[in-house]
Amino acid sequence: MRYVNSARNYAEQNIHKYVDYNGNVYYIALEDIEPVTELLACYPFSFNILPDLFWSGDAKHNLTYLSFECKLCNKSYESPLLTKYHIHYEHGRNDPTVQNNIDKHMFIRQPEKDLFGDLLKQGDLKKTNLNSSVVISVENQAKELKTKESKAKESNAK
Repeated sequence: MRYVNSARNYAEQNIHKYVDYNGNVYYIALEDIEPVTELLACYPFSFNILPDLFWSGDAKHNLTYLSFECKLCNKSYESPLLTKYHIHYEHGRNDPTVQNNIDKHMFIRQPEKDLFGDLLKQGDLKKTNLNSSVVISVENQAKELKTKESKAKESNAK
């Protein structure tokens, strides 16, 4: 899966992006996708994407992903509303101190570096069979790339 473009509306998307509680980004096919079909996903407002820049293939892209994390259990969500809902119903049902201070139990997390963009630039995204709704993790591939980079720096320093 090398290119995923931004759908103009939800009806146009053929894959769906979601983020699990560890912050990993996954894509899942919503329908059977033929081999040369364009991959289209709708992104939430927490993705600030300029599609023509991001998918141009060079380093001029702009991708900033925000996740909203519960400090009580480390689950993360795509929006502050979902996070507040989680905190209220999972942790604050019988605890008025949590209900009155929901914002204090929420953490906004941003990546230090755009590792996803580095993967796109280097062409290291693994291909997958989206027809069978195989779920892939872009975030794990980014971590692997970061590990390779740090090992290369260590070997060059020696």
